Amino acid sequence: KESISRCIMFNPNAISIAQRDEIIKAFQKIKSREILPLSEELNSEERLKFEKVVFSAYGIEEELDDLISSFTSMIRTRATARKK
Repeated sequence: KESISRCIMFNPNAISIAQRDEIIKAFQKIKSREILPLSEELNSEERLKFEKVVFSAYGIEEELDDLISSFTSMIRTRATARKK
C-alpha cells in the first residue's frame, strides 16, 4: 500500500481536451493490437508514439528516453537474475 501511495499519476484535468483526444487517438492504435513482451513493447513504433504524445501533453517529453532506458535496464537485470 505504501508504495502505491507514493506513485505519481497523470492528472487528466491538467491537460486540454485536445491533448486528451490526441492521447486517446494514439492509444486506440495500441489497444487494438496484441500486447507484446515488455522488451519488444518498449521498442514498438506505435507504443513509442503513444508515450511521446502522453509525455508531450504533460510537458515532460525530455524524460521519456531516460524512462525507457531505465525499464530496459530493469528487464535485463531481472533476466540475468532469473538465469542464476
